[in-house]
Amino acid sequence: MGKGLLAVLSNPKIQILLITVLTVGVYINTLGNEFVWDDKTFANWELTKSFKYLPELLRGVLPPPHEGDFRPLKGVILAADYKLFGNNPFWYHVQAIVIHVSVTVLFYFLLRKMMESIVYSSSRTINASMAAFLASILFGVHPVHTEAVTFVTSSTDLVGIIFFILAFYFYIRATEQYRDRGKFLFFSLIFAFLGYLGYEATLVLLPLLVLYDLCFSKIEKVFKVRLPIYALYLGSMICYAILRFLILGVVQENKWPGGGFVLWLMTMVKVFFEYVSLTVLPLNLAINHFIGGKIPALFYVDYNAQAFLAQKFTDGGFILALVVLLSLVVVGVVLFRRLPFVTFCIFWFLISLAPFANILPLNNFMSERYLYLASYGWCLLLAFAIYYLFNLHFRFSKYLKITTVGFLVAILTFYSVGTVLRNQDWKDSKTLWSKTLAQVPESTLAHYNLGNAYWEEGDLARALIEYQLADSNNHKKLAQVPISLGIVYFKRGQIELAEIELREAISYDENSYQAHLYLGRVFKNQGRLDDAKRYYQRTIAINPNFYDAYIDLGTLYAEIGEIDRAINLFRKAQAIDSKILVSYLNLSLAFEKRGEVDLAIGELKKALSIDSGNEQVRNRLQKLQILLKFQNISKEVE
Repeated sequence: MGKGLLAVLSNPKIQILLITVLTVGVYINTLGNEFVWDDKTFANWELTKSFKYLPELLRGVLPPPHEGDFRPLKGVILAADYKLFGNNPFWYHVQAIVIHVSVTVLFYFLLRKMMESIVYSSSRTINASMAAFLASILFGVHPVHTEAVTFVTSSTDLVGIIFFILAFYFYIRATEQYRDRGKFLFFSLIFAFLGYLGYEATLVLLPLLVLYDLCFSKIEKVFKVRLPIYALYLGSMICYAILRFLILGVVQENKWPGGGFVLWLMTMVKVFFEYVSLTVLPLNLAINHFIGGKIPALFYVDYNAQAFLAQKFTDGGFILALVVLLSLVVVGVVLFRRLPFVTFCIFWFLISLAPFANILPLNNFMSERYLYLASYGWCLLLAFAIYYLFNLHFRFSKYLKITTVGFLVAILTFYSVGTVLRNQDWKDSKTLWSKTLAQVPESTLAHYNLGNAYWEEGDLARALIEYQLADSNNHKKLAQVPISLGIVYFKRGQIELAEIELREAISYDENSYQAHLYLGRVFKNQGRLDDAKRYYQRTIAINPNFYDAYIDLGTLYAEIGEIDRAINLFRKAQAIDSKILVSYLNLSLAFEKRGEVDLAIGELKKALSIDSGNEQVRNRLQKLQILLKFQNISKEVE
């Protein structure tokens, strides 16, 4: 690499520009992607459609199946997104790219600040900006981040990582100088707490700060000077725990699979090995990995009890995983004095995965998005190795420099192409779940979501096949599977089969509001109006913010002549989501039945203010205006 080019690449402004351009470049093909998987849950979630639900969002309320996660910032961000973008996935993907680029650039500044005082050898220090540039550009294009970035639902969690980096940065500023220490510590603690509220992964901040000090400060200073500062961060974590668990009562009610601690430990050892493998060599990226080749990662849906319970200490996969992990720990400890930077990278990786070690049970054994923060340890280590090799000086160092540059170009190309290709797997639901089924053919989750994709296309026959396949492996008795089967049967006019599936769903989950709603529709279709009314009312009792339940119950009341009750229910639906026209049309019909044509016209005008081109509303408004005109003429004649 020529000195002139090296000088250009050493310019921090050029480095930031290249980091931004390359990171944006590998994710630019996501801008045409649709909402997939849980994106649709959040896009249609009633609480994000109005800021009147802000108090609930700040309490950390999240839709199923995310109950128990405590990420208040997520709900607030998504509510703001809905206000700004509606349900246009393009802008959500733009936002995801902006967040990821922001994290990557902030990591660059954080590492520069770290590296300014890190001794590389006895005679010289590492070029802080170049090392930070190499690590950050590797991080920006790493394929293992696609699930965290391209999956819109996960991308909002990364705002918490932004606050984490800022907290770390201001901690370093506070500890490197006495002047303004209090101010910098205050900023760090505020950002730390915001990070906790954004993403639980940031709760590793304190142990990572201790790791940083142990690796790059004198041990005496760590225990004599820093302990009071650590106490402040510990206090912030305690405040978070009090707020979450004691004041708001947000607790995850997940359970470990049966089998006890030993089987859990064996599984997590293999999971950490999978994480190492995916980070170093990101091939065969997937939503649902087979741990040890047999155990599905997403056990909340695709639990394989036989494979989980059959694990033994003598299994080759477990022995290999244990040897690799112990080797990493030993290397980190042995090199603590000679190469503390290597120790820092190894333990950054391992500590960052601690929140996802299922010590407190999660819904899955592993997920690629959990590697987002941890992977920076690998990117740091790889950047350090490249920098070290490039700066070696001996007789044939020229050739080593050329080889090192070639390796850097090759790894960046490999990572970039991998990210672009993986983004395409997330293009739409059918593509994503077809790819997943190719990797995990018996996945209940994949069959169910592929069925949803066919449902959205209007292909009920294929949707039914996928739902039936999902139901055949529904060992966890998830209510949503028979609900979807019941809805398809209902749409196809197979009412008796629909009732059977919907009752089965309620037997799995008695608080399934969707099952109650559709059972209400089944009974209404059969003329069993009292039963229909009871199930609609039960739906509202379970989920007071469910728009469709108010519309259906209101319509039933209108049909049996109880207009006042119908109007009240339509008003409540309108309060839940004022942008959906159904409530305005139904109110118009109700007011017309009550002889209040002027009020009916008023509702239609409100509807037109939302959708001025709606022909159905225009035609109905025209008819009512003519009717009102004749009524007025009749009154004048009288």
